[in-house]
Amino acid sequence: MMSLTWEQAHNISIVHYLSKQGHFPVYCSRSNQEYHYHSPIRSDSTPSFHVNVIKNKWHDKGTSKGGDVIDLVAEHQNFTRSQACHWLSQSGLYSGDYHPEYPTVQRGRYWSASRTSTQGLKTKPINPNDQYAKLEADTSFIIDTIQPLQHPVLRQYLAYRGINPSIASRYGLQEINYQLFGVEESNYFALAWQNDSGGCEYNSKAGERSFKGCLGIKDITTINLQSQQKMAVFESALDFWSYLSHYGIEDYQSSAVILNSVSLKNKVLDIVTKYQPSELYLFLDNDTEGRQASAAIMEAITEIPVHDKSSLYASHKDFNDMVMGVLKKH
Repeated sequence: MMSLTWEQAHNISIVHYLSKQGHFPVYCSRSNQEYHYHSPIRSDSTPSFHVNVIKNKWHDKGTSKGGDVIDLVAEHQNFTRSQACHWLSQSGLYSGDYHPEYPTVQRGRYWSASRTSTQGLKTKPINPNDQYAKLEADTSFIIDTIQPLQHPVLRQYLAYRGINPSIASRYGLQEINYQLFGVEESNYFALAWQNDSGGCEYNSKAGERSFKGCLGIKDITTINLQSQQKMAVFESALDFWSYLSHYGIEDYQSSAVILNSVSLKNKVLDIVTKYQPSELYLFLDNDTEGRQASAAIMEAITEIPVHDKSSLYASHKDFNDMVMGVLKKH
């Protein structure tokens, strides 16, 4: 890696650095010069971190701190300015003289440019995508599109999480654009995947906060279920996709169960009874609920070997958090 001068490091785009760290603006000023983010250096409930893309400067209203990208890296990663400059030299973010970068804006959750107006409608329009046909029973939202992953912000989010989009797309990942029925300015887009009841699980991020949930019926998602084969249980789809990405697995041969919520852990017992896997591997979260769920499953299933794999990411919240930690070290 090259060693940057102070001036070269100063020319690295703040917008580019923030996007690589998984931070995207919520809105911008009318002049398209000032972009407003949830603060990357502290928790906030409203966007209070501002970036001027013309000057390549930042200012955090909550702390009254600000400066150039070197100051931001120093504050964000608890470095001195010299350490921050060295980190930027190794980051691969430098691309020459500074040119303003205009990022994609998200509003609250990922906000979608899709603007199918529902004002004045009393009946929810029918969603033309039949893959999630069961969702039509829910009158609280409208799905504009369910499609292969396209949006660059979602691709950046996956890169931040250490997930290979090509691998994830082979195992259920899609992009959803939806809106809340009867609520204006409620157009969103997110990562999406189908559960076994036809519901649409989704995940997105704004600032320091992640938004995840389900449109339609909440349920587990099963992958490649086979009798007498090894089976893995993951708490979230992001953990499953990051597992595949981390180990470079493009053709997953075993069975997998994605809980989508730890409260659905008992469904694993029914699947084990039906498919009689040769072994069961648990990749649940390293929090109280995750550990209790693993213990409950191991206590209930005694006829086959059950392996708690949380030791692989013992110092992290979950498998994906471990993968993100590896990326940050590099």
